[in-house]
Amino acid sequence: KYFEGRSEASIPTTAWRKLDFDATNWKSAPSGISIGYGGYAAPPRLCGKPGGFPSEFIHNRNPVEDTEQIKALVLRVDYDAGFVAYLNGTELARRGLAGKPDQPVPFNALAAVHPRGNPELIDIEPYRLLLKQRENILAIQAHNSHLNDSWFAFYVELLGNIVRGPSIQSTTSTSTKIAWRTHAPTTSVVEYGPTPELGLKVENY
Repeated sequence: KYFEGRSEASIPTTAWRKLDFDATNWKSAPSGISIGYGGYAAPPRLCGKPGGFPSEFIHNRNPVEDTEQIKALVLRVDYDAGFVAYLNGTELARRGLAGKPDQPVPFNALAAVHPRGNPELIDIEPYRLLLKQRENILAIQAHNSHLNDSWFAFYVELLGNIVRGPSIQSTTSTSTKIAWRTHAPTTSVVEYGPTPELGLKVENY
């Protein structure tokens, strides 16, 4: 869900970023927002012309079946030009926008210039205790650097435990290679077996 920043997204201004906020009247689109020439080749994108509004408010529901399984948490974000991210109402990170943590950013604030390109990986492991069973809200306030700038783009992922993979490689009749990447060194576990119940386990330290 998203709201075009022609005004504040809610009254009070902090309500939109909380778990109980009703965003059913907001517009819907696949993740990956761009305006004008800021477009992504992939994933699916929302495109339009610069409309005289400097920000987008994004309200993304994230299900978690078992919070005990989440040992690490990473925000992977590609952006032009700035943003503030919240998980269940608590600020996780901000880039290019003035203010102290949890201080609301006006809808018409302009961000510092930052071109999109290589996604930034932000370690938010200290915030994983904010996760709730079943439903969570990742709320994003994304801002452009100029009011009528024709280059604006934003894409975000909330990643639990791994930041890339796992993928199966080099499989033979007697072996296979499983590769994945974590943001920081950690113990990983692979469960496997000849049936859906698995039953075998190997740990990587």
